[in-house]
Amino acid sequence: YIFCVVFLSIKRIFLKIFLYNIRIGGYNQKHVLIIGSGSLAKLYYDSVIGDKKLGYTIDGYLSEIKQDNMGEYLGSYDNISSILAQKDIDEIIVALNIDEMNYLNSIIEESEKEGIKLSIIPYYNEYLSSNPVIDEVGSCKLINIKSHPLDKKFNLLIKRLEDIILSLIAIILTSPIM
Repeated sequence: YIFCVVFLSIKRIFLKIFLYNIRIGGYNQKHVLIIGSGSLAKLYYDSVIGDKKLGYTIDGYLSEIKQDNMGEYLGSYDNISSILAQKDIDEIIVALNIDEMNYLNSIIEESEKEGIKLSIIPYYNEYLSSNPVIDEVGSCKLINIKSHPLDKKFNLLIKRLEDIILSLIAIILTSPIM
């Protein structure tokens, strides 16, 4: 058993080092298309360009306005279907400003039609925690910006068991006095 744990740990470390070296060399990259050119799109672009080991290559961006220092400008949002047909895109990153949200539906449709993974950077990105929790009330999805440990059912169960056990111990210890 210990041998298996050690072997798997060494394998994972070797694999991470191997992938790191391959990605630094420019191989094993996911090709990304950024949709948007605002501050969030620029933040994502700078983050990816600044860290080669993430394994992403920015193939360009679509926007209504051409920006400097964002890579290759591929046209407006209406060009998405022709761009996806021309380029081998693995993932689409949508970083639209609030006034551009009317384009989101057609962008989602095109990504689903082509079978391309789509991720959205919301315009309220700065307010989100690193692990937001999404609840559903009816057909409405709620994003909890700050979650509490007792929101998780497992933590709530552990807390309840702890309360019961400690109460029983307190009752047993105080029963001679009562």
